[in-house]
Amino acid sequence: MKVTVEQLPRRQVVLNIEAEQPEVDHAREHAYNHVSQRVRIPGFRKGKAPKAMLDRSVGEAAIMEEAVNHLIPEVTQKAIQEQSLEAIGVPQVALEGVEPSIKWKATVDLTPKVDLGAYKEIRLTPEPVEVTEEQIAKVLEDIRFQNTPWEPADRPVQMGDMATIDMVAESEGKALGTDKAAQYRLTEGSTTPVPGFAEELIGVKAGETKDFSIAVPDTDTRKSLAGKAVSFKVTVIDVKGKVLPAFDDEFAKGVGEGYDSMQAIRDFVTKQLKENAEKEAKEKLKERAIDEVVAKATFEFSPNLTQREAEEMFKEQMERLQRSKIGLDEYLKSIGKSQEALVEEMKPMADERIKRSLALGELIKQEHIEVKEEDIEGELHGLIASGGEQNTKQFERIFDNENGRKSIQRTLQQRKVLERLTDIVTQTATA
Repeated sequence: MKVTVEQLPRRQVVLNIEAEQPEVDHAREHAYNHVSQRVRIPGFRKGKAPKAMLDRSVGEAAIMEEAVNHLIPEVTQKAIQEQSLEAIGVPQVALEGVEPSIKWKATVDLTPKVDLGAYKEIRLTPEPVEVTEEQIAKVLEDIRFQNTPWEPADRPVQMGDMATIDMVAESEGKALGTDKAAQYRLTEGSTTPVPGFAEELIGVKAGETKDFSIAVPDTDTRKSLAGKAVSFKVTVIDVKGKVLPAFDDEFAKGVGEGYDSMQAIRDFVTKQLKENAEKEAKEKLKERAIDEVVAKATFEFSPNLTQREAEEMFKEQMERLQRSKIGLDEYLKSIGKSQEALVEEMKPMADERIKRSLALGELIKQEHIEVKEEDIEGELHGLIASGGEQNTKQFERIFDNENGRKSIQRTLQQRKVLERLTDIVTQTATA
C-alpha cells in the first residue's frame, strides 16, 4: 500500500491510502470465497463454483464491492500500525475510486492529549463549617412533628393539615385526572398538583365542595400545563391535624432509645448537622479543586469525541423523559427544536465533561493512584448488600463481572485522586 499523512488540528490525521495489487488480489480472493458461500449456482456445491460462473451470476461489480468492503478496514488498520498512530475509535473512510487502483481517505482520531500544568501550585481554602441555631431548631421541630400522630380535626382545613379529598381536574375542556379519597398534606409553597392548590383548600370543612381555577405559571416545567388555567372540583372528606406536645424530657423519652432528655436529642442533632455540613463542604472543595485543574489545563481531543459525548447526553435526557412518560416527538415539539439542534446545543457541556474525565485520568497517572483487589471486593460487597436480599442476584449480575469490577475500580480511583487533590490544594498532602 501507499500512504501519505495529513495532520489535522484537534488530534486527527488523514491517511491517503492506495492499495497495491497483491492486496487487491487477496481481497478479491476473499470476496470470491465469501460470495460463493452465499450464492447457489446450479450444478455446483456451495463454495465450489468457478470464478467465471460467479462473475456471470452476481456480477463483477458485486465481487468488487465485497472485495473493497474487506480490503479497506484491513489495510487501514495496517496503515495505522505502520504509521505508529495512537488511534481511538473507528476511522471515518471515504472511498475515492476503484480504477485504475483502489484509493480512499481514512480520518483517524488520535488519543487525547492533556497537560495539567502546575496543578500542584493550586491553593484553595475550605469553606467554614457553621451550624446555626435556626438549623437546629428546624430539625427539632421536624422531629416533634414526625413523632406526633395525626388526629381527626373538627374544624376547617388549615395549612399543615392532612386532608382526605376527592378531586377532578380539567384544562381547556379536557380532563386531566380524577382522585378518590386521596391523602393530601397542605404545605407552604407546594407545587402539587399545581402552585396555589394547597392555599385554595384553606377554610374548607369536611363534607364541603369547592370549585376553583388556578393559572399555571409560564415557567412551569410541565410544558403541557405551563401558561394554562386548570379548573378543580374538590370535596373534602375529612381533616386531620396534629397537636404538638411540649418540648420536654418526657417527649424526648418517646422519640427513641438513647434519649433521656431534650439535651440528648439536641446534642445528637447538632452533631449530625455538623457532620453533614463538613461532608458537604468537603465535596464542594473537591468540585472547586477539579474545576481549577480543568481551568488551568490544556486539552487536545477530536471533535468526534465531542459529538459522541453530546449524543450520549441526549440519550440520557431521553431516558429521563421516558421515565416521566414524555415521548421524544412531544418533547421536541414543545421546545421547538430538532434532535440535531439539541445535540449541537449540548456540545459545550459535552466538552466540559470530556475535559473533566481526561483531567481525572491524567491526575490518576500523575499521582500514581492504585486500587487494590481487596478494595474492589469491599466496594462490590457493599453495593450488593445495598440492594437488599431480594435484589442480591440482580446486583451480582450487574457488578460481579469483568466490566462491573473495572467500573468499580475507576470509581475508587477517582474517589482516591479527588481526596489526594484536596490534600494538595489545602497543603496537607504528604509525599
